[in-house]
Amino acid sequence: MLNYCRIVFGKDKGKVPRQKPENRPGVEQHSAEVIGRNRPGGHAGGTFVAPGKTEGDVSAGPHGVIIIATEYDPDDPADVGRFLETYVHELGNLLDYALDPSKNGYLHGNPNDPSGDTDAGRQFEMCVRKNGGL
Repeated sequence: MLNYCRIVFGKDKGKVPRQKPENRPGVEQHSAEVIGRNRPGGHAGGTFVAPGKTEGDVSAGPHGVIIIATEYDPDDPADVGRFLETYVHELGNLLDYALDPSKNGYLHGNPNDPSGDTDAGRQFEMCVRKNGGL
């Protein structure tokens, strides 16, 4: 599903690498407070660090790093869905960032998204969800 949903990148779809184990970004967990992404209603969230960049104490390798809040425990059945949604969302932002770093994940976002989340990660996540991947 991840590869199908490259369609959200429109004419740039061909520039987005197919996702496979050897090019996947790293995954780390930090508290929502450390991530700086606390959200209304207590939802933690995530962010990404672009390939070769360092933010705080996180240094990204050649494929970047997706950071997911520790408040989402991938071993807890109640949290695994949110963990996976956050991974897919931040993967979409990371892939979009690679197309144009100056847009910081908003190149293929939807500025009119009714959720208020207007980045490309939202579009990528919704495509995966709509097509049975989440």
